[in-house]
Amino acid sequence: MSTGATRRPAVIEAVAHSAVWAPVLVAFALLAPMVVRTISGCIREPQVLAAPFERWSELRGSLLYAASIATLAVVAAWPVAWATRGWRAARAWAIAAPLLLPSYLAYAGWTMLRAPGTPVGDALLRLSERDGFAWAPMATGRALAVWGLALWVWPIAALVLRVGWERVSDTTLDALRLEQMTARRRALTRLRLVLPAAIAAWSIVVVVMLGSAIPLHVAQAKTHAIGIWLALDQCAPDERWRVWAAGWPLVLVGFIAAAILTRGLTRTASEAPESRPSRARWRDCIAPCVVLGLSIGLPVALFAVTGWRGIDRFVRLADDELRNAAIQVAIASAYAMVLAVSSARLASLMPRTVTGVFVVLLGVALTPGVLIGAAVSSATLHWPDRGVLGLAPLLLAQTARFAFLPVAAGLWTALSESRDLRDSRSIDRATSWRGWWRGRGSAALAPLALAALATAMLCLQEIEAAVQVYTPGVASLPRLLLNYLHFARDEDLSAAVALLAGVGLVGVAMVSVGTWILRPAQLRSGRK
Repeated sequence: MSTGATRRPAVIEAVAHSAVWAPVLVAFALLAPMVVRTISGCIREPQVLAAPFERWSELRGSLLYAASIATLAVVAAWPVAWATRGWRAARAWAIAAPLLLPSYLAYAGWTMLRAPGTPVGDALLRLSERDGFAWAPMATGRALAVWGLALWVWPIAALVLRVGWERVSDTTLDALRLEQMTARRRALTRLRLVLPAAIAAWSIVVVVMLGSAIPLHVAQAKTHAIGIWLALDQCAPDERWRVWAAGWPLVLVGFIAAAILTRGLTRTASEAPESRPSRARWRDCIAPCVVLGLSIGLPVALFAVTGWRGIDRFVRLADDELRNAAIQVAIASAYAMVLAVSSARLASLMPRTVTGVFVVLLGVALTPGVLIGAAVSSATLHWPDRGVLGLAPLLLAQTARFAFLPVAAGLWTALSESRDLRDSRSIDRATSWRGWWRGRGSAALAPLALAALATAMLCLQEIEAAVQVYTPGVASLPRLLLNYLHFARDEDLSAAVALLAGVGLVGVAMVSVGTWILRPAQLRSGRK
């Protein structure tokens, strides 16, 4: 066979990878002008770097709210992680369901219990009319925001804690079970066994919540991310670099955390323990069902009771917004799937390069979404608003925010591959795209599809960057939902969230069923 014939598939594969990664490069090209203006502005006016510390109350509020949310999330995740430590992926990934639903779902649902006319709402109204208790409704709203965000983000802590439990041997757990000790001492002993994982889970949630804004924004909490949002809405487009400069502590923390998390991800993937027999005892389902009921069941029930009659009216009134959202989800899911496959293939060839790219993508994801949206909005200020073309800035902004997820799935797929399988492909000279797909790619289709669907759901629910990139003339579902939250249009919000929650739950069911169907045959045969 000629040299040209052997090189042709490699050239075709290289062109295909370049086409797949082109939207990511374009998204980062749109961020570049804002980054350059911010750096040059800080060089000219270094005093702007001190701006965050002049608003110390906001930074302190960010840390306080993030720490409170993380503590509640770890407490909620602890029994779930313990109960699901031996579950197979088809069931274990179901605990991530809250992350695929709106971050404001639990907050908005629980807030309905204190609406005017309810016993709690009337009690708060009477209390606020007394001298010295005018703060009660505001404090209650902020407490519900913390509670709601904890009920949304706890799956992250649960998944990290599950990794910690998987590293504890069955022998150790059996010895602990046979040891004569009080319930309190046994609980403390269990905590010591997975203390590094518990600290990691708490820290990760803190970093994620530093950039979260929606429920806290609606509850009028004072955080640095919300201060940035308000400043962006008040400044001219050519002055937005000052707001970016004011947000440098959050950006710095995000990129430092990205480097640390990437190191942990690569180590966990390469040292992943062997799967244990699946447990199907009914009592192991109690804790997940209780926490999922608080996170999803009760809020969705409240929205369904009050909003299901208005779904038809909402669909008719917001048909343009829903149509654009459907187009957005279709494009996002398809692109995330091909990006995940491309990442898995490239990570099998050049793992260090893909790992470095992932650090950057994760750092951008941990940057407050309003900053990413503002940068893309400034770069696409004169973008046309005709049809699907008007959705391009939003799609690019969300590519910058959520591309880390399919890349993470691809990187995990490559790093978790056994050395024996890699050596076998090398010996058989099956190093081409076709050889990789037959040996590894098709078997990893389930986690890659999971990442693609999760990315699409995050794009559907995302608000912070979407409202910044909002193009006049283009119907925007995020803008509509934010207005419902701001102006307490409970009936319309109930219908909208009930519809979105239904879509998200269908997505969760598809992931669970698909994970079971598409997993490798050898794992299915080993299931009890």
